Amino acid sequence: MCTLKDKLVECGACVAAVILVLAVCYGLSWIVTCGVIKLITMCFGLTFKWSIATGK
Repeated sequence: MCTLKDKLVECGACVAAVILVLAVCYGLSWIVTCGVIKLITMCFGLTFKWSIATGK
């Protein structure tokens, strides 16, 4: 028989896994987006700054 504590621990592990997967996906998306912007700036001979590519 599962207790409430066991269910909370299992649910917490699932939540942590989902957050980790989302963080990795967002990181990869950021890298790809900045990479495309870097390639575009290289093609047109413009200067590239990570802060501008990120939107800051």
